[in-house]
Amino acid sequence: MANKETTNHDWLIKNNIWIALYRQGYDIRVEYKIPEISTRIVDYEGKPYFKHLKRIYDFLLQYDNSKNFFKTGRIGNSGHLEDCDIFLGRSNQVVELDEKQHFNSLRGEVLDMYPSDLPLAFNHKEYRGKCEKKAIGKRNNVVSIWNDVLRDFLPWIAGINPTARIDVTAISTSVTDIPARSVLDYIKASDKEIEFYEEKKGEISILKYKDSLSRNVDEEKNFIYRYLLDHYEKVFWGYPSGLVADLSGHAEKEAYPYLKKIYAALGNHRGRKIKIGRKKLANCDIYIPGEQIIVELDEVRHFTELRAVALKNYPKELTIAFDKEEYADYCNRIKMKDDDPPYRDEQRAWYDTLRDFLPLIDSKYKPIIRMPLFETKKTSLLLDKEAIIQRLENGLRIQ
Repeated sequence: MANKETTNHDWLIKNNIWIALYRQGYDIRVEYKIPEISTRIVDYEGKPYFKHLKRIYDFLLQYDNSKNFFKTGRIGNSGHLEDCDIFLGRSNQVVELDEKQHFNSLRGEVLDMYPSDLPLAFNHKEYRGKCEKKAIGKRNNVVSIWNDVLRDFLPWIAGINPTARIDVTAISTSVTDIPARSVLDYIKASDKEIEFYEEKKGEISILKYKDSLSRNVDEEKNFIYRYLLDHYEKVFWGYPSGLVADLSGHAEKEAYPYLKKIYAALGNHRGRKIKIGRKKLANCDIYIPGEQIIVELDEVRHFTELRAVALKNYPKELTIAFDKEEYADYCNRIKMKDDDPPYRDEQRAWYDTLRDFLPLIDSKYKPIIRMPLFETKKTSLLLDKEAIIQRLENGLRIQ
């Protein structure tokens, strides 16, 4: 229970910070991919700051229990820096919202290795103090620490404004009831060296993937988020609905017979049993609490044959706020596949089905809105701002 409460606290504080920054006129990008920043140390050879990164890199190697870091010379599947929590577009600054896992003694030792002239927009000494008494974690801490190091070094790597870090665990949920300016004042009072820049420094262009099947859609996603913030007081990113992932968890619900039929159809289509990888579904993309509406932003990996199978079995009793036939058509034309693990497409189609059925599972929710966002070699759906707004407004009217 304590872990769940902590997670919900951190999630709510993060959302309040995002909203406050936007209300104060900052050009926010949430969970954003900045241009390809490599996690491979070899890619920094010859740079003026290489010796500092190499020293930290070599230090972390001895704690890499998985040995993946050592074998591949990189961290993460892509070999590129993970998404930052917030990117302030007009000023070119990363803002990281750090939960408790970011504070441990290993991270503290790494902070001691930072060069004194590395520009930071948070209190290095105070941050270091919070790491002193936390035990060194296992395995994934090397991954998260190296990513944090690279984000902190972005002023040197990318020539942009210094990275700001906010300890979200130290902020009270009472900030939900105060104006946006007061939220930022509260944050700055907790660390007087935190600074949100307004003047632009450096150049950051939109990330373009070499693989056209994975075109970056961060701009479209953040346009939708900002558009909704312009029309509603509160809009939450990454909403934890708490929806049970396993079919048996819905046995007493009105939706159970329909869900059971879809579950069977998904399993029978390729003869692959659906394995449930979690007790609760991952967070929804966007939630408008005042309207109790969820908005899902679907990249190309959601458009599979299995998703079309699920959509074909939706009952007329289920109201949705997107074009089911259009979605099924895209699924049948694109036929994306993800066989790692072998049942991944069945699993993803099942999870998407559960989200669509939320109004029948829990009557407080209104029909879900889905926004298709992708570009592939087979099919392109490059929605401009007007098309995005039109689809949102059409979905909102169905409510």
